[in-house]
Amino acid sequence: MSRRLDAVRMIKGTRRRRLHDLEWNTLPNGALVPHDGTPALVLDSELIKWTERGYQNRRPHPTHGQAGVITPPSILAILRAGYRAQIDEAAVSR
Repeated sequence: MSRRLDAVRMIKGTRRRRLHDLEWNTLPNGALVPHDGTPALVLDSELIKWTERGYQNRRPHPTHGQAGVITPPSILAILRAGYRAQIDEAAVSR
């Protein structure tokens, strides 16, 4: 499974992430997107940046346009089907 996901996550022959362009309004909770050079978690209508100190800097995410999504399409499909991602308490607490 890990090898298959890596084939979707990474650009072959590099160490660069493959981003999947999707509409902001289609992203489920638990999706990760790059924001200001770091990954950010989509949670309801917000983005919460991941830092070495944990989740920080909560802000509204765009409501239209496209996002470059880090999370592989197969995982997004699972989240859209109703699977609830385990999200760190630091991201959930306000």
